[in-house]
Amino acid sequence: MLLDFSHSPLDYLALSVVKYTQKLLYQTILTFFNQILQMKGKALLYLVALAMLWSCSASKTDKTDLYTYRIDHIWINSYTAPCASIGRPECYMTQVADGDLSMDEWTVFYHDVDGFKFEDGYLYQLKVRVDFSDTSSTSKDYIKYTLLEIEQRLRDYSLDLGEHWDITMLEGDSINLPVGQKQPYIKFNTIGEMVIGHSSCNSFSGPYTLDMINKIKIGPIVSTRKMCPDLSIETSLLAQFGQITEYSVKDSILYLKDSNGKVRITGKSI
Repeated sequence: MLLDFSHSPLDYLALSVVKYTQKLLYQTILTFFNQILQMKGKALLYLVALAMLWSCSASKTDKTDLYTYRIDHIWINSYTAPCASIGRPECYMTQVADGDLSMDEWTVFYHDVDGFKFEDGYLYQLKVRVDFSDTSSTSKDYIKYTLLEIEQRLRDYSLDLGEHWDITMLEGDSINLPVGQKQPYIKFNTIGEMVIGHSSCNSFSGPYTLDMINKIKIGPIVSTRKMCPDLSIETSLLAQFGQITEYSVKDSILYLKDSNGKVRITGKSI
């Protein structure tokens, strides 16, 4: 290389320092950006891995929610049904609690409910967790019911209707029997859903239905046509049946009421 003597040695030294500094700065900047790129790559990989983990977790949660368990609300009837066909003496009778309770829509329930203690004579509305150990099967062996809450516990008075009830009051007034006439009574045949009785002069009978808990409809009523000197009690009694919409039993007393809650017929168990 030919030296240019038009510049002093200090000029050449300064130029060399500048070039070296530029090279060092370039290398530093290049290293810095390489490190940033490497960090971005790691961050990207981390975000991808995190997204995959979240996706798997979300998928698992969705599967749990949709397939491995659910929350149900069910009614359990006040009495059990025989189910020897599956090796058990008795099973619950249930229906889904998604509206008004219907007394004629019960189905046999082939499962136990963990944590639930059943007592005859009471209707139960339960909140239960239903777990499935095999999502491809609906067999009872793969389904487990666990009690979460007893939402309602109601006395089923329909079980008491089969008693013999002497009618003691009509519309709140005590009955004074005419001489020689028979004590009026009413009896419910809970198996055939028929009501039979005596109105002090004639016998009567007719169907009855239980629509919901404590709700009842009686009639049409038919009766014999024997003539008696005084038909006032019979006429009043037979006129009440068309007004009856609900009932209750308390302390061995039957109350048959109209839609306004007024007691139309009062009977005493004997």
